[in-house]
Amino acid sequence: MADWNDVLTVLEHDPDIRDWEPLPGVRAMRTSVAVSGHGQVEIIVENGANDLWLQILAPISQASDGPTWEGAGWLLRETPAIGLAQFGEGIAIRHAVLLPHAGIHAISNGITLTAVATSSFMRALANDS
Repeated sequence: MADWNDVLTVLEHDPDIRDWEPLPGVRAMRTSVAVSGHGQVEIIVENGANDLWLQILAPISQASDGPTWEGAGWLLRETPAIGLAQFGEGIAIRHAVLLPHAGIHAISNGITLTAVATSSFMRALANDS
């Protein structure tokens, strides 16, 4: 069974996490992640909305119109365990971990998966331009 303390442990010890800082007023962190072979990306690790779920979010667009959702979905269609979520006025790549049924590796792997998906998305987006 994992909890927020396990999230903090991952943030402290996972070598792919370059730095992190708490976001004010919520149980969330802005993190910088660099997985070998992929670029560095910024993600948000959040557990404030619901104590059971850890959300791992990577903002990818400030727009949330239909064509943007469709394009993001198309580019990520073959990426397992990743979804898209409304994030503010924009869109984020999202992975979630059900903490009571997870271990520390699920948290670390979820952060890595989200970072790799975000890096791959940005690379595909640049190649389509």
